[in-house]
Amino acid sequence: MDDSPGLEWEVRCALVSYKHVAAVVLWRDRRLLFGVAGNVFDLHITEESLSEKEREGRGVMVYVGTWNVNGQPPTVELTEWLAHDPEPPDIYAIGFQELDLSKEAFLFNDTPREEEWRKAVMSGLHPKARYHKVALVRLVGMMLLVFVQEQHVAYVRAVATETVGTGIMGKMANLVVSEISWYYWRYAYSWSCGIVFSSIINIVLIEIVIIVFSEFVLGNKGGVGVRFELHNTSFCFVNSHLAAHVEEFERRNQDYHDICSRMSFTRFLPPKGIKDHDHVYWLGDLNYRITDRDAREVKDYIDEGNYEMVLQYDQLNQQRRLRTVFVGYREGVINFRPTYKYDSGSDNWDSSEKNRAPAWCDRILWKGEGIQQVEYRSHPELKISDHKAVSAIFDSQVRVIDAVKYRRIHEEVMKKLDKLENEFLPQVMVDNTEVIFDTVRYLESQNKDLIIANTGQVPVTFEFIKKLDDSSYCKDWLSIEPYAGFIMPGEKSDIKLEVYVDKTSAFKLNSGEDKLYDILVLHLEGGKDIFITVTGTYERSCFGSSIEALVYISVPVREIPVGRLMELENSKEISSPQDPYPIPKEVWFLVDHLYRHGLKQPNLFEQPGLHSELIAIRNWLDCGSPDPLPGSIHSVAEALLLLLESTAEPIIPYNLHNVCLAATSNYLQCKQLVMQLPEHRKNVFLYLCAFLQEVLSHATENDLDAKTIATLFGTIFLRDPPRSRGDPAAKNRNSQAVDRKKANFVYHFLVNDQSDLILGR
Repeated sequence: MDDSPGLEWEVRCALVSYKHVAAVVLWRDRRLLFGVAGNVFDLHITEESLSEKEREGRGVMVYVGTWNVNGQPPTVELTEWLAHDPEPPDIYAIGFQELDLSKEAFLFNDTPREEEWRKAVMSGLHPKARYHKVALVRLVGMMLLVFVQEQHVAYVRAVATETVGTGIMGKMANLVVSEISWYYWRYAYSWSCGIVFSSIINIVLIEIVIIVFSEFVLGNKGGVGVRFELHNTSFCFVNSHLAAHVEEFERRNQDYHDICSRMSFTRFLPPKGIKDHDHVYWLGDLNYRITDRDAREVKDYIDEGNYEMVLQYDQLNQQRRLRTVFVGYREGVINFRPTYKYDSGSDNWDSSEKNRAPAWCDRILWKGEGIQQVEYRSHPELKISDHKAVSAIFDSQVRVIDAVKYRRIHEEVMKKLDKLENEFLPQVMVDNTEVIFDTVRYLESQNKDLIIANTGQVPVTFEFIKKLDDSSYCKDWLSIEPYAGFIMPGEKSDIKLEVYVDKTSAFKLNSGEDKLYDILVLHLEGGKDIFITVTGTYERSCFGSSIEALVYISVPVREIPVGRLMELENSKEISSPQDPYPIPKEVWFLVDHLYRHGLKQPNLFEQPGLHSELIAIRNWLDCGSPDPLPGSIHSVAEALLLLLESTAEPIIPYNLHNVCLAATSNYLQCKQLVMQLPEHRKNVFLYLCAFLQEVLSHATENDLDAKTIATLFGTIFLRDPPRSRGDPAAKNRNSQAVDRKKANFVYHFLVNDQSDLILGR
């Protein structure tokens, strides 16, 4: 298998405007060569020679399979699933979900099941052909394997993989803040927490809680992708596991859109998304259920073989009709029984107390021209899981170039183009060089469009480049899509500028270290640079404010003058007529709400909130309101995590991280280090630990355990310094060991009595 660009990319000969041969562009020896017919020379390329270069179509058989194995090991042969057809497929794409349900796999993305199932798949491939593995990619319990027949290996190139974790570790939504009297707040806090603090303790918890797990931590939902090119057709396979539960179809929709927007194969310039491929196959446990029908009624229809009646109430079909998900995708006719939920080891429907209605959770969809589905079926003979395996066969047309004809035409054109090198300079027009955004708020994105038009006679390669001493071509709060591209004469490129202030940039804007102002440098290859200014006004929030500043703010943040907030953020010794709060009131509001209403909530801190609710919570905190704190328990919990993560430094400052990690085996040393923390950070740390101990005292109801909580909050209390977009530093190979040490440090304070620390002894 050749991972190099290959013949066409090696030459990069583009014969454009088929009938009139308007222009030819080649890339050779790192030089851009071009010519314009009728303008500088006559290409003398006839329609006959162009047709010789045209690509011919060739059919390949693509097998796509998906199976949620419910954490089971491969104790069955997979031949009936993978080699069900008489002829061997050219390409296999095999996806698994819930490969391993253990805590270790969930927290550290490490499992022996990967190798066990890989071997099982290799043994189950069609015996009439020999296969080569193109790629294997896994994120927690989701795994995708792609194979091609050995006869195709020489024509496979540009292989890349990507993973996207969704849920609470994905892109966070917006949040909120409010005001309260210090005296009432202090009294209500001590009463509601049921924890008696000494009058000297003044300890409460900190403002910002971060979701510092990376995309895969707590990310048992999401997607994994493999892309490659076979001959001159690009393939992309996406295996996803979307949010569970009947009523959560909106979360499934959100997971789908998160995967679409965040799955980017960055080895390419510009990066390629899912949509940037000729053939896309989407498989997995999409988790869409049957609604508005009783389980017994659904089972009766299925026993009668009346699938069409049941599929009218299938959530995926309903959402596709509404064009909320999978727009442009197709799915074959479903003529098989629902794939979920069964009693493991049988073909019997779920007999548990939940008595779930059967559903087609496991699906395969596709998008692209020249794809014909041949088979779509389930495999009920595989009984080890509560899901049934599903597979589909496709006849897919790939484009193949005749290399001999291609080289001959290329050589003819090269002789003519060599005379014209450097004859023309690229020229473009940008419709707006001063981009002004409206008021920007924390975790609310805004978009503006730019148009770059090629007004010259030659193709233009453009790229936004970084300025001297900058690490990236734009600031962290700004993104540009695409940031590089290629424009033919007379054509244009639409550029999207998005401003999005999140945990990595909010604290800089709050403190005045940064402002919504940037100068972009648009570089034209072989031409001049164009400068574009981007400006806006940021509405400061408690998200991004430091603990030290928030304890001195007794009113909602929006009521504080910007100058005063910047003074609080930048002063080492704060002068104020009032005594500081023990902890920020915003932290207390959120913890108090969780204490009152969320101690018994299953999956607390593991299930994400809704974006709209996070926005409402942010506004409540920032503006103040006599109304109750809005949002679900999960949204409030996520808001707390976001608040803690948005500070410039974590609760335990960066300069103490190494000594804390070195002390994780000694509880006494850990306690001594906590007592050395700055007063308000120490208060927040102990307050949060006291609250988490209370959460764990209800473990029988909320199904949480100290190990999971310690792992999550370890990466919050001891979060790593942020890396800028341009930071080339690779991820620490020992990151899993470091995360375990962080968890061990926090674990001490979850399982031991902290009264001596709280009382200041």
